[in-house]
Amino acid sequence: MKQIFFKKQSLVFLVMINMLSVSTVSAQTPAFKGEVKLDIRDSKADWAPYIRKKAPEEAPNILFILYDDTGLAAWSPYGGRIMPTMDKLAADGLTYTKWHTVALCSPTRSCINTGRNHNLNGMGAITEGANGFPGYSCQLPAQAATMAQILNDNGWGT
Repeated sequence: MKQIFFKKQSLVFLVMINMLSVSTVSAQTPAFKGEVKLDIRDSKADWAPYIRKKAPEEAPNILFILYDDTGLAAWSPYGGRIMPTMDKLAADGLTYTKWHTVALCSPTRSCINTGRNHNLNGMGAITEGANGFPGYSCQLPAQAATMAQILNDNGWGT
């Protein structure tokens, strides 16, 4: 008998959550102020078309280089024996400092793509180790925008 009661209570709770989310969305949606007629040519839209933001006129191109599955000790500008392309970049003045690695692939990539700590990104483990604890879901939360999202929102093509 108790199981049936809990199932009904859970169902009511889910319905209440759904009602709250619908009312929140509809409360944020402004009323339509245009005019809808039978013929689209006689109708009036309530908003202007979406125009993407453009990167500044003199905006530089951005090239993001990710050396996957390597450590700093492997990079020749830092004492390693491989990476001649990185040697050329370093010779032209491009070097990397203050690099942080998590020592695991998925968490490190989340850090470099968002500029945030791997636990804030929900990547406290490799994706195969995802679980239901905070910081370990392996799902990027909404507040952890990626570099590509930020560039795209500011007019760069990504």
